[in-house]
Amino acid sequence: MLVELRERVDRLEAENAELRRRLGLNSSNSSKPPSSDGLARPRPQSGKRGGSGRSRGKQPGAPGSTLELAADPDQVVQHRPDRCVNPACGIGLDGGREYGRQRRQVVELPERRPVVTEHQLVAVECAGCGQVSEPAAPAGVTGRVQYGTDVKAAAVYARAGQFLPFGRVAALMADLLGVRVSTGFVHQVVTEAARRLGPFVSRLAALLQVQDVLHADETPARVGPCLPKSWTGDRDRCRAAAIPEEVEFATKPQQAQAMVERAIEAWVPFSWFTADEAYGQNPGLRGWLEDQDIAYVMATRCDDGVPSGLHTTLRVDELIARVRAGAWQRLSCGDGARGPRRYDWARVPIRRTFAHGRRGWVLARRSISDPGEIAYYVCFGRRGTRLRELVRVAGSRWSVEESFQTAKNEVGLVQCQVRRYDAWYAHITLAMAAAAFLVVTRAAEASKGASPQTRAA
Repeated sequence: MLVELRERVDRLEAENAELRRRLGLNSSNSSKPPSSDGLARPRPQSGKRGGSGRSRGKQPGAPGSTLELAADPDQVVQHRPDRCVNPACGIGLDGGREYGRQRRQVVELPERRPVVTEHQLVAVECAGCGQVSEPAAPAGVTGRVQYGTDVKAAAVYARAGQFLPFGRVAALMADLLGVRVSTGFVHQVVTEAARRLGPFVSRLAALLQVQDVLHADETPARVGPCLPKSWTGDRDRCRAAAIPEEVEFATKPQQAQAMVERAIEAWVPFSWFTADEAYGQNPGLRGWLEDQDIAYVMATRCDDGVPSGLHTTLRVDELIARVRAGAWQRLSCGDGARGPRRYDWARVPIRRTFAHGRRGWVLARRSISDPGEIAYYVCFGRRGTRLRELVRVAGSRWSVEESFQTAKNEVGLVQCQVRRYDAWYAHITLAMAAAAFLVVTRAAEASKGASPQTRAA
């Protein structure tokens, strides 16, 4: 009975610490939007930004968007003075010697007019046998008059990439490109593009099912955005933003649990679950994973307490500090941009009974160059799980986070300003599909023996 009460007190203390931490979060020290600050919104400080010491605006070394002179302009117009600007002279300058020259360029859009290509299929009668031969039409040329692939691509991009309504897409193409299309045409080409993506989506789903690690990340994907209670408590507001009725307030750990539940319902095979400390320090999520017999390796804070003996709880950093020097092992947790990511690793068992006869450990990762830099993980898995396996799972988290970062940089995963839930959902889905397409294409090109950069050149 005392053991159960002690565990309950420890769990409640951890939950209280987490709630106090959340109460201190705002838009300046977390990923929460400024609208969630309410009346307690922090005032912007002039001059230097607090903490980083960097000034506002573009930072030194950041890529800029300054126009550069083109080496080979499409059109060159020379401007020469006709007469001398000296009032006492004023003679003509037709034979004058060139003294200097300034280059100034103006970048302009081309004339807004569609380019019409006529394909004439010429039938020819044979002089010998009288047989009439007709040529085959070029691929894709099926109608008497039709729009080309570039027109269709522009309509799909405006609708699926910029989330413009069908009517505004048609108006944009008429006003900006000089191509008058109907809203029905826009709907048709978007539907056709979605149909053509079907085989790729199926292949992507097959590739995901062969992965053995699920990972939860702060970046919202298929689970849903983290809506505050001010939204979920106002159903009229939710309906105006096309938020489904079943979407309710949920913390990030609760969203991670929902993600895992959906994976289980879809029969997605996986062996491990991993996440950063925003999820790993949550006792509710850890307890649910243990009840479901889902092995995990999750990062946690240095002050996270774990059972270390009879009625004894220690911080994970204090527990790892007791590890003897010879117990650390130098292992690679996967390949990085500069080769294998090598660290010193150690683990200590968690002294309590786990469900399903499993075991628990505290895993530590120590920097080789700076031994004072240590990261901590809490682990749950089968008896006999080797240290190398825990290290492999811990390292797999970086590959997922790098994928999210690549999607942010290359396909604009987080570059959206939307007013409706379905628009947000469409943007996230399209961005992740585009990122996956690029990764699959790169891997396919690399398997042919040439780098993607070489083939693109």
